Amino acid sequence: MTLIRLRCRCGSVRGNVDFSRPSGVHVVCHCGDCQAYARQIGSPEATEIVQTTPAEVTFLGGTNHVHCLRLTRRGLTRWFTTCCKTPLANTSRHAWMPFVGVMKCVLDAEDDALLGPVVHVNGQHPIPWVTIVRSLRSLLFGVLLARHRPNAFFTNDGRLLARPEVLR
Repeated sequence: MTLIRLRCRCGSVRGNVDFSRPSGVHVVCHCGDCQAYARQIGSPEATEIVQTTPAEVTFLGGTNHVHCLRLTRRGLTRWFTTCCKTPLANTSRHAWMPFVGVMKCVLDAEDDALLGPVVHVNGQHPIPWVTIVRSLRSLLFGVLLARHRPNAFFTNDGRLLARPEVLR
């Protein structure tokens, strides 16, 4: 097991992410939605994302400070801390989706190789095919191997840990 510590800036929210299977998807996203989210919470760090599955993320404390928002009613659920406005992750609206995009800024990685090579995507940066393939492979294996459970961002009955604020 290769655990990387997860923590917000002030240390109130703590956890781990298991990178025993190194991520092949580590992006800096330049899309309008990621940029709007970064502006909304006042953190440019909200756009560097490492893909993993929900089964790999565990909170050890501070979940009372974990909050979420959506830019639109049907958009991604974007998680951050209320204590220090640290961006945490992006997830689907659905508990069954085996996807978590963890923000690089909350990962205390001694070896960034576990996080995969950084690729700039969207905006003026086309998404490389290898990034698309790696992401789809992770989702496919996540579905087949039920890596959506346990899920630190959803309750056992599939409800979000926090009620999302919808901006538009």
